[in-house]
Amino acid sequence: MKNNIIVIFYFLFAGYFQNICAWDSTAAKFFPVAIGNTWSYHYTTYGPTNCFTILSQSDYIITIIGFTLMPNSKWYFRFNDDTYYRIDSSNMNVYKYGFSGNECRMDSLLARKNDTVYSCAYLWIPLIVTDTSASLFWSVIRRTKQMAHSLYSFRRHLAEGIGFYHDELCYSTGRYRRDLNGCIINGIQYGNIIGVAKISNEIPLSFSLLQNYPNPFNPVTKIRFNVPSLTRRGAGVVVLKVYDVLGREVQTLVNETLQPGTYEVDWPAPTRDGGNFSSGVYYYTLSAGDYIQTKKMVLLR
Repeated sequence: MKNNIIVIFYFLFAGYFQNICAWDSTAAKFFPVAIGNTWSYHYTTYGPTNCFTILSQSDYIITIIGFTLMPNSKWYFRFNDDTYYRIDSSNMNVYKYGFSGNECRMDSLLARKNDTVYSCAYLWIPLIVTDTSASLFWSVIRRTKQMAHSLYSFRRHLAEGIGFYHDELCYSTGRYRRDLNGCIINGIQYGNIIGVAKISNEIPLSFSLLQNYPNPFNPVTKIRFNVPSLTRRGAGVVVLKVYDVLGREVQTLVNETLQPGTYEVDWPAPTRDGGNFSSGVYYYTLSAGDYIQTKKMVLLR
């Protein structure tokens, strides 16, 4: 029986481990994949013409939640937004699994200065590696890889031991940029983990706002809510706000269009201005389309 288990294990994982000898551990640090690794990003959109007028801002969290064999017989790391990525050890390219069973190249981890990188994430725009110098991240100097395309005013940056930390694109209809708030890599946290995290991809039948837990709480509580198919109840932008006992808004936790699923956000959420909140009763309200729901929570310092 024991030998049979060993044989089964070999056939299941041989395809994954057969190219380990070609693995470049230095290049792999630019895309540190391991279950539990987490990244928090700040996403900003800008208006057209000048690419400077801010239209919206939001924070979101990406977490690796599994390691899965897909129908194309390749193993991928599964992320909480239901995307799947792998590093091909033969060429150290990062590939994303597609719904049709195909995959596309997202990054080339072996790319060096002046090399050209093509990515399906950016419509196959040719990016030139313009800089491979070092930068300071939370008191640690790390090697970086910066790619750009001057025609499209596009930038994409990776850092050793962190991964993707910045990108931006200015085009005729507007501009966006993403910046890393913080991350948790191999159990070590750098910076702040801010934003809403998707914890389930199952499609709820309706909107719902759950009671925070724990409650009362100190220093932080979790707020969970469900987002159904966006065709229901005229849903569009999902907004989650916190108010004090006098009805004054104290913090916006979510203000963006979300895909169907279950989400969770921490409060008090870290703020860039170091804001703090005193003990007392607070209310949190979820609104989307014609749906609105409010619940009460108590912060004890």
